[in-house]
Amino acid sequence: MNNKLYIPKTISVGYQKRGDTYTDALGYVIYTDDKGVLRKEGSWQGWRDQAIPANLFQNEPTDGFILNKGISGGGRGWDSRQSKIRIYDPRGHEIEIPIDNLLFILQEYTSAKGKAIDGKFVYAWQGKDLVLLPTDCLEYKQSVEFSTLQAQKVSARDLVIGATYITKQDTELIYMGRFVHYSSKNNYEYNYSRNARKDVEYKIVGKKKHIFLDPERVNCDYYNDRKFAPLNSMGKLAKLGTEGPIDNYAEMLDEFLATKEASPPVGMKAFKKKFNVKKASSYGGEFYLDIHGVMVSTRLNDVYFDYKNKLGYTLDFDNHYEMKDDNTIIEKDYHGESRTLIPTLKLNKETQEPTSSWGRTETKEYYTKEQLEGLNWYEVKMETESGHNFKIESYKNL
Repeated sequence: MNNKLYIPKTISVGYQKRGDTYTDALGYVIYTDDKGVLRKEGSWQGWRDQAIPANLFQNEPTDGFILNKGISGGGRGWDSRQSKIRIYDPRGHEIEIPIDNLLFILQEYTSAKGKAIDGKFVYAWQGKDLVLLPTDCLEYKQSVEFSTLQAQKVSARDLVIGATYITKQDTELIYMGRFVHYSSKNNYEYNYSRNARKDVEYKIVGKKKHIFLDPERVNCDYYNDRKFAPLNSMGKLAKLGTEGPIDNYAEMLDEFLATKEASPPVGMKAFKKKFNVKKASSYGGEFYLDIHGVMVSTRLNDVYFDYKNKLGYTLDFDNHYEMKDDNTIIEKDYHGESRTLIPTLKLNKETQEPTSSWGRTETKEYYTKEQLEGLNWYEVKMETESGHNFKIESYKNL
């Protein structure tokens, strides 16, 4: 059972007349959230019998609930395929709960046939799903705390630099301050004939946002590049945790200011890199070759050796990049329509043979291991205004 169930203050019950219930009334229960919104009102209004007045109840711990029977499948024997259980609510109606909810209830309380379950319950919600929650379990206490957080809020004007805040999901965030945060807006045209994107633009734009540090991600390698969370509004925050500031605030602030989110790109830089053909079957390595002044990318796994004819190695180039004055990064497909923009790579090829690619015949060039490793290979990165360098690919999902 989830320990972060939402327990509303009030519930609304609509009814349908059913002869197979204790009181001829089957109930559909919904709730009003802390913003005053009646959740699932549309489906609730469509389901309930408008001739039977709906009721509003305080969602307080209540006893007197009685197990009725299983439904779905029609059977009532021990081997019937039951997906839900009917339970009588002492306020005059029955509800339906799933089997896993019943099993959890029976872990906490006992029930005799035809008699009330020996405990009190409240209605709770796990997302959109209703849960009949016993009040004598740990999950109830934790859900009360979680529900209390949903009604609390923090104003942006009250934020304290370096303080810790509790979110409505009961996690912590540390306020770093308000800074210009840079992100990318991507534009591309899809070339359906080639089943590929033709030209891609990554426009880097900056907007002032409140920056928070997620302490759970500080020492986690997987999330290390997303440890800083920008927020436009404080809707996720519930309350102040500790006023702080944290001991390493200055260190964490320097780390944020060194990210690509804190500074715009100002140009591209090429760094010399050693190319090892023996590792050409590995994934992830990316190199750039300066082809007549244009940096064109290839990956280690895009270097192919003709094992059948022993003719040598071939290269399969990916994309090349340009940067405009308005902080727009242009990615162009080397194999697509922009191919003619890059002059053909000229090497002393060993042999050649005609091949077919994209419905046209062309000549494939083969190179020796020594020829390939002897070229000037580079790693290309974006340089930011703050003087740091980042992989171009990291701007695609910035």
